[in-house]
Amino acid sequence: MIGGQAATRGRVIDRLEIDTHAFTFTARAAGPADGRRVLLLHGFPQTSWCWRAQLSALGDAGYRAVAPDQRGYCAGARPPAVADYAVGHLVGDVIALADTMEMDTFDLVGHDWGGLLAWVVAAGTR
Repeated sequence: MIGGQAATRGRVIDRLEIDTHAFTFTARAAGPADGRRVLLLHGFPQTSWCWRAQLSALGDAGYRAVAPDQRGYCAGARPPAVADYAVGHLVGDVIALADTMEMDTFDLVGHDWGGLLAWVVAAGTR
């Protein structure tokens, strides 16, 4: 993971690059590295930046919150074929991101399209 930082309302949000070996995803994160893990999935046509208030609030509360830019929303994860955006692939991305960040367990939050994806991930189906 490669980092940078941005501030929102005086709070620091880290900018990450997460290499899952299949793709390199950009993400934003906040909170202590040893905090309870939360993964935030954005909707269409948003990006990880839509979670900035929640990242700050969760980080302040002691959670390690990470909001990735999903497939198609970052330069390192834009496969060309429409079939590459099937739900099964998107679910695989979420699992790969969690595995890469060593999130054995984590809370999962989704909005809009990210909400549907969170349900499918939580159900364990593709």
